[in-house]
Amino acid sequence: MPAARHQGPGAAGRRHRLGPLTSAPLRRLLIADGLFVLAVTATDVLLPIYAKEHDAAVFTGACPSALSIGSVLGSLVLGTMPGFLARGPELSVLLLVFAVGGGALALGAGLSPVAVLVLGPVAGLVLGSVFGTLRTVGSDLAQEGEVTGTMSWLTSLDMAGGAVGAAVFAHLAAAEGSRAALAWVPAVVLLSASAGWTARSPSPKQS
Repeated sequence: MPAARHQGPGAAGRRHRLGPLTSAPLRRLLIADGLFVLAVTATDVLLPIYAKEHDAAVFTGACPSALSIGSVLGSLVLGTMPGFLARGPELSVLLLVFAVGGGALALGAGLSPVAVLVLGPVAGLVLGSVFGTLRTVGSDLAQEGEVTGTMSWLTSLDMAGGAVGAAVFAHLAAAEGSRAALAWVPAVVLLSASAGWTARSPSPKQS
């Protein structure tokens, strides 16, 4: 009995050090989160650059604001469907909607700044819901006593994805132009959706 009690804390310590990284679904969720935030930050960085490139400085703040307006409206609508936002593949469905919206935004950039402004709410429609769903799935996947650690990892991936997105896409905009850079955003979101598809809550039999 004493030996068993002695081994217990050691095993708990190992679980604590590795945290959510011991879970394959959580690792995929972290990848999905980082790529999603990378894409969102890239869009926020590129829209003001696009407005300046096309002599539409008046839209510098309006275009990112349009994303936020779409996010608020989308969250209000999807908030009436809690079952849809519960977990599992729904995360990837939301990310696919974001990819389509990002593609529409990139196409609109080929038309005019006004088209980008109009399509901004469409591109931002599910942003708030994706952020919320990432946390919900992360909480569901976390083992007992590791919810705080899981949320910390998600926050760290948020910051890492944001930093990489800002740096990489600002460089792309300088090298190839904001329109070309915007066309890469949906590809990043599709990678995020692919990772998020297999990040599901464990079944009752596994818990």
